[in-house]
Parts: sequence; structure tokens; C-alpha cells
Amino acid sequence: MLPGFVAALRAEASPVAVKLQILQSLSILVQNAQRDTSLIYLLSQGMLNDFFDDPPENMDEESLAYFVTLLKGIALRLDGEMALLCLSTCRSTDGAGYNASGKIARIRMPIFDRAVKLVGHSDQMVQTSARNAALRMLSLETPAVRAIVEGTAAGVLAPELADVASTFRDGVSFHEGIKAEETKAQPAALTSLLDFVGDLLCLGIPPLTAALEQEGFSAVGSRAAWRGPLMLCHQAENHPAVRVFDKPIEGSAVVAEIANGTMLHGLAVNGNFVSVCWQGIDGWIGRKNARRVGRPSFMTKL
Repeated sequence: MLPGFVAALRAEASPVAVKLQILQSLSILVQNAQRDTSLIYLLSQGMLNDFFDDPPENMDEESLAYFVTLLKGIALRLDGEMALLCLSTCRSTDGAGYNASGKIARIRMPIFDRAVKLVGHSDQMVQTSARNAALRMLSLETPAVRAIVEGTAAGVLAPELADVASTFRDGVSFHEGIKAEETKAQPAALTSLLDFVGDLLCLGIPPLTAALEQEGFSAVGSRAAWRGPLMLCHQAENHPAVRVFDKPIEGSAVVAEIANGTMLHGLAVNGNFVSVCWQGIDGWIGRKNARRVGRPSFMTKL
């Protein structure tokens, strides 16, 4: 039955109403499964790994709600033995994740990858469910599972959180270079995100903590603070250095020059300028001269 459900969900010809009913049924099935053996049966066929790896495209709000409820329902029920059934062999290095040492891994955990992709979703219910699922899976103790989720968290989740924080704070995305977005700053959303980062730091996972700190996050009590995204300075016209201005205004005084290749954190955005602090000097550099430090990404869009 499950293979038929998954096939129908992934088939473009399947009516939206049918896909919605299947998602609802699977979600209810997982929530009401009384025995672990029932969940083990669902996971043992490998179909749910393929499903989370390649979910239905263009899901509407209701379908996405059932999808993330299903994801969270499975994640919260996982123990060490069942989590092993959620591991999947990559078909190619393009789909590879990261292990705890930061190297490309051929084993992935699709349900965790998908949760990571949804932690910054615009829908509050979706992001909350995804964050709870990610925290649960990061707490699993099975060595093989920990190696995969910790590596993915450090290599993908940490930079993803910095990019989401950029959008929430400044209405700017730094994912593919610095570019203006139509979104506006969202202080409440940023506060919620920093609470989640604080929970991640409290887990005490060394590679994840190091990755978050590299992205500018730090622990402040039970919450996190954020300095800004890690950026690479490079003069857009290929001059050897990037000029630092006193104010975010064209023609303002130059207070320093930063050599190409220097990495620093973008503290704020104002129009075409990014605020930085370099060797004790506060100033502004042109947005065109700074690029978000890239990270390989292995996740497909939802």
C-alpha cells in the first residue's frame, strides 16, 4: 500500500485532492501507530526516504501542513534502531551530505535534510515543526546517525540559518552573493530563530557549535546572538582592495582598505552598503564588494 501512496504523491498526474488525502492519511497513521513495529514497517521499505528526498512539488498550504506534520510525527518517534532505517545511500556525489568531519558523505538522512530545508519557512507552523524535528534527530545517540546529522547540521544547517537571519534582520538574502529582496525586516521572526539557535548551541555538539560560531552566532544565556553573515570581500572591479567608508553614503570619507580575500561578518545593511568591523575600525563597504561565503548545498527545493 505504501509504495502506491508514495507513487501517487510523486506523480504529476495525480489530482491535488488525492495527494492531500494521502498526506492526511499517512499523517494520521503515524500519529496513531501504537506499536513501534508499525513504524518500523513503514520505514523499512525505504519508500519514505525517497518521499522526503523528492516530495511533491508546489504543495499548497494545507498539503504542506500535513507533510510537515508527517515529518515531525516520524521524527519524534525515532529511536536509535528506527533512525538507522532513515539512512539512505546517495546515488551520486551531487546528492551527498556531510559527515561529522565536514567531508562529503555517501550516506544521508533524507528526513533530516528536509527538516533542515524547512527551518526558515515563512509559515510559522511549518518552521516550528521542522525545528522540533531537527532538534529531536540531533539528540539521537546512535553513532552512525549522529555522524550524518551532525555533519549535515554543521555543513548545511548553520549557513542556512545565517542566510535566514539575514532575511529576517535586513530583508536581504546573502545566499548567492548579496542581493536585495522584496521582504522587510522581521524582528519577531529573528527572535524566534535565535531561540532555535540557542537550543542548538545547548546541545553541545562540537562541529555544529563551531559552524554556528563561524556564521556569527554566539550563546547569550539560553538564547543566541548574531553578528551577521560571514562574507568574503572582493573588489567588484578587481582592484586589489575594498575601501571602507565612514558612512553609508556615496563619496563619504575612506577610513580603511581591506585586501581582497578577507573574510568578515556583515553587521547590518543600509541601501548599497554593508556595515563591518575590521581590525577595530567600524565602517561601511559597498554591497557589490562582498559575497556571502558559499557552502555546497545538496537539498532540492520544496
